[in-house]
Amino acid sequence: MKIHKHGFIGHESTNITEYWENSNSQSLFYKNCAEMPPNWYFRNVEISYKYNSLGHRSPEIQNINLDNYILCTGCSHTEGIGMENDKIYPNLLAKKLNTDCYNLGLGATGIDVVLHNLVIWFSVVPKKPKVVVIQWPDFTRMLTGTTPENLQTRGLWAGDDNYNKFVNLAIELGYLESKKILTHHIVQSLIDVPVVYFGLEKVIPFDDNTIIKPIIDKARDLGHPGIKSHELFADSIHEHLINTGCLNFYQSTEPKS
Repeated sequence: MKIHKHGFIGHESTNITEYWENSNSQSLFYKNCAEMPPNWYFRNVEISYKYNSLGHRSPEIQNINLDNYILCTGCSHTEGIGMENDKIYPNLLAKKLNTDCYNLGLGATGIDVVLHNLVIWFSVVPKKPKVVVIQWPDFTRMLTGTTPENLQTRGLWAGDDNYNKFVNLAIELGYLESKKILTHHIVQSLIDVPVVYFGLEKVIPFDDNTIIKPIIDKARDLGHPGIKSHELFADSIHEHLINTGCLNFYQSTEPKS
């Protein structure tokens, strides 16, 4: 990760299209092919990750309709690792709402990156989204580093003993829980459009209104949500927006050309 224009955090790769999540993903794919049935959907599907100038898997900000868009943020589940871009829940939701979408999702990141990019967005982007969807990652994740070009995502997946000790102590002292509380209140004060909190099973909800959904199928890497899961996420968020009356502002929204 690195800090880009305006202070946005994004992937180091910019203005580029990649076809594998990381250096090990292609060999993992061939291993999965040997174990999956012949009709496995992803066997013959090309998946591309087109990153814009800010390192986000999204169109450039200037290329979305700022009068009619939604903003989605989160970790790899929102970025859509292992999935075709048109089949991930941010874009499925945008299609249901007849809007554009900007995707701030960044794999392996935590709530610190989610909050940072939201603050930057509402500071520098001139027009507000219709809806903000925040998929909260595991609250033990965080970003570390000593320069804007050298930011490292950290999480329990790495098996780092020192990091695990730090997290355990942070939990014991209540530091991570207080970080969640402060983050929640910043979001509520910063954003004055409808906000949907969303999380996957086993993620601790931020509040009683957090939508928690299971992973019901797997993406190409067999580790992230698949096609049916993303459809479930989009349907659930859309239903929530309807049930809470958040879609009233769409009545005066002109359809996209």
